[in-house]
Amino acid sequence: MKHLFPIILILLFLAGCTNNPQGRLPITGEVTLNGQPLENGSISFDPIGSQTERLQSGGQIVNGKYEIAAPQGLVPGEYQVRITSMIVDPKAPPPKDSVEPPKMINIVPPEFGSKTTQKVTVEKGKENRFDFKM
Repeated sequence: MKHLFPIILILLFLAGCTNNPQGRLPITGEVTLNGQPLENGSISFDPIGSQTERLQSGGQIVNGKYEIAAPQGLVPGEYQVRITSMIVDPKAPPPKDSVEPPKMINIVPPEFGSKTTQKVTVEKGKENRFDFKM
């Protein structure tokens, strides 16, 4: 029994150490465009105000859903949200050769993308699910 005490202390110490020392929280949600799940895209969360303890994060949107696990998630605070979904511009002429990339456009409305007005508040002890209807 005497030899178990140091092992128990080590196990308790390791249980207290996580790979999430900043206390990041998982973030989930759904994104729709014109009532349909956004097929693919990306979502980013940028801290608003003091950035001393908060970091930017984001993830991929697939079939209208996104999920950011706690180790890559957000710490409590207010964030500005930006969504992008790039497609080949159907109005652009085709590339002149195979080296030239096709012209891409963001199909997300500006108030969710380039001129975003979207904000969320991440809170400890809450679900932190944020859905966006565009």
